[in-house]
Amino acid sequence: MNSDVRSAVDIVGAVDRPVILALPGAVDCDPDDVAAVKAAKATGIPLVLVVVSGRPLQLGEVASQADAIVAAWLPGTEGAGVADVLFGDYKFKGKLSFSWKDPAFPVGFGLN
Repeated sequence: MNSDVRSAVDIVGAVDRPVILALPGAVDCDPDDVAAVKAAKATGIPLVLVVVSGRPLQLGEVASQADAIVAAWLPGTEGAGVADVLFGDYKFKGKLSFSWKDPAFPVGFGLN
């Protein structure tokens, strides 16, 4: 585990609220991202993954580690809108209009 991941896990271990990790939009998860997700999950604190991408991704094993996954797509300057939903100011809504590569996320998957 690299020092950036270790530092992130140390911070995660010091909080008692759900942890939010943002994953960059690579097609496959980088090994350091996988290590960060696994280490954060190992703390026992609920884990929310925010996936920032412009296309479906192959989340692989990180999907099974998360307590929740949010597809933020490309929020641009409206990243505050993602935070508004994550912190409960607005309700989640929306469904996928096409399947992601992971079989767990077919067309229509999501919230009403």
